[in-house]
Order: sequence, then structure tokens, then C-alpha cells
Amino acid sequence: MTEQEMLYIRLQNQKATVGEFTKPEELLGWLGGMQAQDYTSCKWAVGLRTPGATDEMVEQSIADRKIIRSWLMRGTLHLATAKDIRWMLDLLAPRLIRAGAGRHRELELDEKTFSKSHKILQAALLNGKELSRKELRTLFEKNGIRTTGQRLPHLLQRAALEKLICFGVRKNKEFTFVLMDEFVPRTKPKTTDEALAELAKRYFSSRGPATLQDFVWWSGLKTTEARTGLEAVKSLLQQQTINGKTYFFSQQLVPNVKLKPATFLLPAFDEYVIAYRDRRALLDPVNSEQVISKNGIFYPVMVENGQVIGTWKRTFKKDQVVIEFNPFNRIDPTTKDEFVASAEEFAKFTGNRSVIQFI
Repeated sequence: MTEQEMLYIRLQNQKATVGEFTKPEELLGWLGGMQAQDYTSCKWAVGLRTPGATDEMVEQSIADRKIIRSWLMRGTLHLATAKDIRWMLDLLAPRLIRAGAGRHRELELDEKTFSKSHKILQAALLNGKELSRKELRTLFEKNGIRTTGQRLPHLLQRAALEKLICFGVRKNKEFTFVLMDEFVPRTKPKTTDEALAELAKRYFSSRGPATLQDFVWWSGLKTTEARTGLEAVKSLLQQQTINGKTYFFSQQLVPNVKLKPATFLLPAFDEYVIAYRDRRALLDPVNSEQVISKNGIFYPVMVENGQVIGTWKRTFKKDQVVIEFNPFNRIDPTTKDEFVASAEEFAKFTGNRSVIQFI
């Protein structure tokens, strides 16, 4: 297998080239989770992999409580299915809480403060109430809990990691928080070994070919934990060595791989870029700083035949979305037309007219 073949298989396994699922929650179940810091971007990440999906359809899946947004892998915001969110938090949250202890001390957030904030949240959100971040800030301040600086995000994140709250439905474009026990149906818990195996299966099936260290990076697990999960499902996977590294991937999706021209407009923080520790095969290190900022922001990217060849930007204006392309190098007219078509698909997804600009 060449690196080029590996990249195309990744696109295929991530469902960027194969429209297998018709519902957002089906796609999220396959992926096991999707990065969701930038809300508009994560909806497009779902939409481009779900034929016929619209922005409203993804929003409705959240309103119908089929998709949940909360803090998961690496302590960052993700989308996951309602069926998966609890066992994932059981597996990942304890380590994230321990890892955050030092930052909590800096913010003067001790266990007594967290306990008090949890009680406030429990009482305020009981019986299906949905409150915005602004409303919760006011509530905490009234009850003697400071929310200055980064204290409020950490108060909310800790409550989410302990499965007390999660994001609810947006109201007037404002995010709300709800009690998880009222919003997300109870599911059967998994043992630690079961959860490690399941997470490894989801990752290598949906993002392979990938290495053990890629899985460690994406999941936030310790290497020993990640290896335990991989060993449990290794019999279901194939493996190949490419440039001295061992890659694991699903057996079913590899035979007769055919390379073909493929262009994509991937959103900020897309799994195709962020899900791997080693990105050299898809992104020339010379261009890395244009794609990933020094503080860890992953910008929207133009992808051709598996390679990141530029960035793009979208700006919403009334019923229009202005899309600016910034390729690293000159692109030919045919490729340009393909990216214009992709931009029009994005505009259609959002329900807007597109205005295309090349820089």
C-alpha cells in the first residue's frame, strides 16, 4: 500500500467518498465521535458525509436527542450519539478530571466549589429546564461562585465530564445546557475493557489505516490503555507497514482500492486532519502553519486526492455565504471548477446562495 492509497482509504472509511449513511446519528455511530468546537463546521463535517443532509437535519437530530454535544476525546467538544455518550464518558472522563487538577488549582477551583456548582446546576435545570451560558454565569455569581476568566468553562466542563449536564437545543442561536439524565436515555454501561475495545474498533474501522500512536493522540488514552483496546480487536483488522510504521485498518473496506480525482472542502477541525498524530502524508510540513495555528486551531482545508492543497473561509451575509479559496499553489481550471461545485454544495447545505472568491 502506498501513502496515496492510504489517504484514499481513509477518506473512504470516514465516508467522505462513500455515501453509506442517510441519518446523522448513523454516521456518528460509525465514527464514534466527531470534533465539534466550531459548531457550524461540525455540522458540515456531518453533512458532507451524509448524502442529502441539511444544516436543519443535523440540528433536528440534536433536538431529537439522537446526537449529543459534550466534552469527550482530549477534553475537547465532540458530537456523539446518545447511545455512546455515557460509556465514552465513563472511560475518558476520570483521566481528564485528573489531568485538569493543576489548571483547576490555578483557577482556584477546588472540590468544594465544584460540589456547590453541581448542586446549583441540578436545582436550576431540573424538570427539563434549559439555560444558556449567560444565564448560568448570572446564576453562579448570585450564589457566590466567581465566573471570571476561564472559571465558567471549567465549571461547565467538569459538570459535563461527571455526566451531570450536556449541551441541549440552541435557542435564538444561543447554546443551552440541560441535565444529562433528563436529556439522554440511560444505556447499559460497559466494563473498562469493553469500552477500550469498542473505542479501538470504532477508530480503526472509521479512520484506518492508522497507527497505535494515532489512536493514542485521538482518544487521549494512555499508550497502555490504547494498546489494550487495539489488542482486543486486532483479529478484526489488517495491518501493513508503510515507511517503517505499522498501520491498522478494517478488512472489509480495502480490497480493489481505485484512486480517482476527488476534491473536498473540509471544515475546521475535520477528522480527516485532526484524527492523526502524524499528518505528513496528507499535509506538507511547509504548509502546516497555514492549516494549524500555534494555539491548536485547525482551519478549513481544500483537499485534492487526499492532499491538503489550501485553506478556505466562509462568511455568512443575510441569505448568502461568501466562500474564499486560498490554495497554496496555482490550481488548474478543472480542479477550480470542482472546488466551486463543492462550495455550492456547502451553500446548499446551509440554505444560502454562494458567492465564490479565489485569493
